[in-house]
Amino acid sequence: MKKFEIHCADNESYQKRSNSSFWTISIFSILIAGVIIYNGNIVAGLVVGFLIFIFNYFRAYQSAMGYILSISITSEEVELTYNDRDDKKTIKDDIALFKFKKESGFSKTPVFYLSVYYKGDRITKQYELGEWNRAKFEEVINAYNELKSSTGQLTK
Repeated sequence: MKKFEIHCADNESYQKRSNSSFWTISIFSILIAGVIIYNGNIVAGLVVGFLIFIFNYFRAYQSAMGYILSISITSEEVELTYNDRDDKKTIKDDIALFKFKKESGFSKTPVFYLSVYYKGDRITKQYELGEWNRAKFEEVINAYNELKSSTGQLTK
């Protein structure tokens, strides 16, 4: 029986990931606001800095929430272990109940993530973070499609 496995180190907790994002966003917002204020418009600088901070904070908050620790796929079942914030969750069920898709978000620079669907509902999104990158997303999706098709099930 063929089996695909991927294991990632959980080297950062949710708190550490979100704190890192918070400081990066804060510094970026202050720099943008500082440039506008330096050019003579204090109110516009503060408003633009605040709006940039709020927009990026919610994007970063969402991307720091989930982190996939391991995926194991056989032609019969999928076992997925992931962190939802700091709660470790494991789901093990029939391969037909899962779906893996690479998706992208709206941004000036492309933002890609791996969406994991279970029983038709998205349970987690894995952004490019740490060991996860687009190539690893493709590897998971290809292995899933190959093992699912080996059982005679059509993939969509």
